[in-house]
Amino acid sequence: MNTTYYDNDGEEIDDKKKIIKHYVKGMFIVDLLSAIPWEYTPSTTLRLLNILKIVRLLKLGDIINKANFDEETKSLLRIFKLIF
Repeated sequence: MNTTYYDNDGEEIDDKKKIIKHYVKGMFIVDLLSAIPWEYTPSTTLRLLNILKIVRLLKLGDIINKANFDEETKSLLRIFKLIF
């Protein structure tokens, strides 16, 4: 919730209230549900909730692409993302 984002015009948003509003409308529910330590039972619902953890990894690609790293570092981070 402390990370800036880019709006549709490509402008970086660093206003805390706008960041919170954007996060709550976006990935907050996914992050919340994937962070809760559900019991490991064979329930289909619980399996689906655990899949949400994978959805969180999808955000990592965007973070790597927007980071201020050189291309070699970005490539290494993408490889580590694939491994883990």
